[in-house]
Amino acid sequence: MQPAELAKRFGANGSDDFVLGAFTDDGSPAGYAGFQRETRQKNRHKGTRVGMYVAPEFRGRGLAQTLLRALIEEVRKLHGMEKLNLSVTHSNAGARGLYLRAGFVPFGAEQNAIKVGGISYAKEYMSLML
Repeated sequence: MQPAELAKRFGANGSDDFVLGAFTDDGSPAGYAGFQRETRQKNRHKGTRVGMYVAPEFRGRGLAQTLLRALIEEVRKLHGMEKLNLSVTHSNAGARGLYLRAGFVPFGAEQNAIKVGGISYAKEYMSLML
């Protein structure tokens, strides 16, 4: 999903949701990470990292780590935030390692969570206490 499409998902409703982006010198997107805060009153202390992506030509340069750190810093600035959740495709060892190194702790998994090209993949759920 492109950053503009991801931003549209959030709308302009005055919420704490946001998208962080990294861009090349010519303005092309290199990567992005999004955040959505829970809307129900009893769940407002937590939110979810959504839509993390780094373009293939920028992988292996620390951009994902930079985006994730920046996202965590911004989330920590939001009043009342206690927990950041995410899901990661279980077979994506690089992304799983990134989140584990950042302090995220697995708390569950869903088999057959997504299908891409007719192939099913499991999702692992992780959280970071802020």
